Amino acid sequence: MFFQRRSLGDRLEQGFRIARWRISPRKNRIQQNRLWTKSVAVEPKPMQVLVALAKRPGETVSREDLRAAVWDGRFTSDQVITVAIRSLRRVLADDVKTPKYIQTLPGKGYKLLIPPEFGPQLPAGKIAAAGLITMGLLSGALAWNAGGQDAASIHRQAMAIAPGLSGEDRAEFLKARYIVYHGKRNSFNHAVPTLERLYADYSDNAAIAITLAEAYFQWFEAGVYKHDLLTRSRALARHALELDPINGETIGLTAALRYAIDWDAAVAEKNFRTAIDLAPAHWPNYRRYALLLSSQSRFDEAEQILESAAVHDSSAIAKPALARLAYIRGDFHEAIRRTETLLEIAPEHAAGHYTLLAKSFAALEDAEQARSYLLKAHAATNYPKIYHTILADVTRKGGLKGYYDYALKIAEWRKREAIPQSPVVMAAYSIGAGKSDLAVDYLNQALADNDPMLLTVAVDPDFRNLRDNAEFNRLLETIRTHRPS
Repeated sequence: MFFQRRSLGDRLEQGFRIARWRISPRKNRIQQNRLWTKSVAVEPKPMQVLVALAKRPGETVSREDLRAAVWDGRFTSDQVITVAIRSLRRVLADDVKTPKYIQTLPGKGYKLLIPPEFGPQLPAGKIAAAGLITMGLLSGALAWNAGGQDAASIHRQAMAIAPGLSGEDRAEFLKARYIVYHGKRNSFNHAVPTLERLYADYSDNAAIAITLAEAYFQWFEAGVYKHDLLTRSRALARHALELDPINGETIGLTAALRYAIDWDAAVAEKNFRTAIDLAPAHWPNYRRYALLLSSQSRFDEAEQILESAAVHDSSAIAKPALARLAYIRGDFHEAIRRTETLLEIAPEHAAGHYTLLAKSFAALEDAEQARSYLLKAHAATNYPKIYHTILADVTRKGGLKGYYDYALKIAEWRKREAIPQSPVVMAAYSIGAGKSDLAVDYLNQALADNDPMLLTVAVDPDFRNLRDNAEFNRLLETIRTHRPS
C-alpha cells in the first residue's frame, strides 16, 4: 500500500510544536506542550500569520508575502500585521528585543527562528477525559440555551474563554454573554450584575471585561442616559485591549466608544475596518460602522457594510439595520417594506418594528397609520397597563401631536425626578408636539453636555421639520466642527 506524503501546509494545519508550545491552527489555540494545561485562544488571522511563518522557518517573510498568504492579497494596513505579530508574541511570551521565536527585521519582514516540529497528539484517554470535563462544564449552559444557539456553538464559546473559570462561573458567564449579544435588553438586569460579579473575581479575563463593556454600551445605545456608562465601558474596553490586543470584538467596541465620546470619526473608522478584518463574523462592528457612515450621509457605503455582514451571518440580523438605514436616508417606502417583512421573520422585536413603521408613515404624512402603529408599539412593550391606556386615549383625541405632547410631559417629569434622559430625545418629542424653539433649546443643552446622540441629528428625519430654523442650522454647523472637551 502506498501513502501519499502530505504537504508541509497540510501537516501544519493538523498541528505542530514550536519549542514548548503546541499550535493547533484548526482550533485557533496555543497550548503549553509539556503540561497541556495552559490553553489560549488566538484570533484566526494571527494564527494564519504564524502558519505562514512556519511554512518558511528561518527565512524572512515580507509583509507583502503575509498579505498574500493571510489576506488573499487584499490591501491590509501595516498596523494590522504589526498587531497580529504583537498578539503572537504575547501568547508565546516572546520579546521583541530578544526574540526566541519571532524576529522582526525592520523594513524587510519577520522570521520564525525555530522550525516547527511534528509529534503525537494528546493520548486518546486524556482526550476522552477532557471531553467529559468539557461536557460537564457545559451542562448548565445547554439547559438555558435550548431555544438559542446549538451545542456546537456553545462549545466553541466555552473553548474561547481563558482558563480559570470554575464550571458554575463559566456557565453563568456564557448565559450572561448570550443575553448581551442575542437576548433582549430587559434581560440585562440579570446579565449585568452577573458580569460585574465575575469581573470582580476574574479581572484578568479579557472575555468577561469586554462583555461587560459591551453591556454598558448597549444600555447607552438603548437610551439609558447615564454619562458614566460610557466611561465605565471605555475603561473596561481598554483593559480588555491590554489583555488581548488583537481581538476584533474589543477593537470594534473601542472604535464605537472613540466616536461616541470623542467624536473622532477618522480614528474610529480606521479601527472599525481593522476590527471587521480581524473578526468578520462579529455583527455589532458592522452596525456601528454603518451608523458612523450614515451620520456623515455616506449612505451607499453604509448599505454596503450592512450587506457585507450578511455574507458572514445567514440570519436576519442585518435586516433591521437596513430598514433603519432606509428610513434615515429618506426612503420611507423602502423602510416600510423592509420592516413589514421583519414583523414576519423577527416578531420578538415587534415594538421596534412598529415604532419604525409609525415614524415612516408619519414622514409620509399618513397620520392614521402612524397613530395605529404607535399604539401597537407601546402595546408590545412591558410598560404598565395604565400607561398604555392613557397613551391610547391621548393619541385618539390629539393624534400624533397629542402622542408627542404626552411623551414630552412624561420626559419632563422624568427630568424633574432626576431620571437621566437625553436632551436629544426630548428635542425629538418637542418637534412632534410642535414646539420647535423648545427643541432647539434641548439641542443646545445636548451640545453643552457633549451628548453623543447629537451625532445623528444632522441626518435623522426626526429633525427634518427644523431645517428652516436658523438657530438649528447654526447648531448643525457647530456639531460638525465640535470636539468634546
